[in-house]
Order: sequence, then structure tokens, then C-alpha cells
Amino acid sequence: MKPRTALVVSAAALALASSFSSLAFAAPEDLVVAMGRRLTPERAARMPAPVIAGPDWGTSGTSSYMLGPCDASSRDDTLTFSAIDCDDVRPVGAPGTDIAFPVHLPAGALVVSATLFYVDNVDTEPSIGMYATPPGQLGDGVMNLTPPTFNGGSNVVTFIADPPFTVDNAKAYVILALLSPGHAIQGIRLDYKLQVSAAPGSPTFLDVPTNHPFFQFIEALAASGITGGCGSGNYCPDNFVTRGQMAVFLSKALGLSFPN
Repeated sequence: MKPRTALVVSAAALALASSFSSLAFAAPEDLVVAMGRRLTPERAARMPAPVIAGPDWGTSGTSSYMLGPCDASSRDDTLTFSAIDCDDVRPVGAPGTDIAFPVHLPAGALVVSATLFYVDNVDTEPSIGMYATPPGQLGDGVMNLTPPTFNGGSNVVTFIADPPFTVDNAKAYVILALLSPGHAIQGIRLDYKLQVSAAPGSPTFLDVPTNHPFFQFIEALAASGITGGCGSGNYCPDNFVTRGQMAVFLSKALGLSFPN
């Protein structure tokens, strides 16, 4: 089996060994944390802005999913790329390389925007897009992430999903990037919101028919395993909720646990 990713250390990278050694032997108090790693301040300054992800619960807030250089894999065995120390991913040699970033988002998530952290030192732009691939079929483009004309080093650009699209995990999602020498990707952030699933065609509980005003939400609780109803095939939508029942609802909904 061929490796999915070829991490190539070029001669230029080897020439930077002295700068890397400063990290290896830096005193702990001289290191800072950036993108989850301990780096020297000089290298941390070159990293994309840190992502402060929102909660992965609730429907009003926005959550963030970050892809980094070491999430990349090659789509062409004849072309290689480098992702040295996960600083950025860039082609090695001409004419460039075709790179894939697999995307894993919660089912039903509503993708609202994407932010690209990249480097462009040539006249052409990197070609980037997000695709949804049903099993055994060609992928459909769901979001164009090709940046506008820019030639000046590092840049950050945000794309608004128009319209926002809902993640269907029966499909595989991937971001594909065609990079030329002079291009590099430092990171890709996807912003999404959680949603309540659509109402099914038939009811789960005898006392909550499809025309009940809370049918969609009660069915979502049942489908998520948060509630099994009150017994005898009913949900008892008009009953009071005890503090004990509330604890079950919240713990299951939020996946609460105490640390080891």
C-alpha cells in the first residue's frame, strides 16, 4: 500500500536546521503555545490566528472546525508536497501538486463560512474547493474557496456559504487544493451551526402526532436517545418535569461526564 502523504524535506529545509535547533533547545520559559504546539515566539508569529471554537451544542452559536497542514494528503502519487513541522503545506517541484483535506463535521451541521489562511507569491491563484462525494459517485462542488487575486505573501480570506448547506454524513466531504510553486496553505477554518433535525413522516409516540406543535423537537430528542418517553408508547408532553428527569435530559443532550 502506498503512503497517503509524502512528507519531503528539501535541501532548503535542511538549510533551516539551525533555526529549528533554536526551538529544540529553547528554555521552557522562552516557548509560547500557538495552534496547540509549543513554539518560539518567532515561529508563533508566522502561524495563523488561533481559532476560538464556539460550543458544539445549541443552535444559536457558531462552532469552528480547523484543518491544518498535517491534515493534508496527496491525490497524485507522482507529485509531492512538504508539511515540515506542520507550519504550512506547499508543493515540492514543478508543476505543483493536488492536495486533499478530508472534512469531518457533525451530521446536520449548517456550514455558514470558511476562512483560508494561505501564502501566494506568484501571479496565479491556488484553485481550492469543497466537495461532497456520495459513495461510488463523483463529488459535487458545495463551496468555492479559490481566493481573489493576490500576490504579496501571507493572506487571510473568508468565504460566505451562499446559501449555507447542511452536512449529510452519507456523503464524504473533502477540500481539494491545486497548488503551484509559490503557494502554501497554513490552515482552513470551517464555521458551522447545529440544527434540529427535520420532522420525520411518522410519530414515535402515540400521544405526539405529526400535527403536534412540538412534534419536530420531541422526535429529535427521541432520535438522539435523550428520551424514551414516559412508558406505554407515550411521551406525556403535558406532564411536569422533575429535577431528576431534567438531569437525564441535560446529561444526555450535552454528553456530560466528570473527569477521570
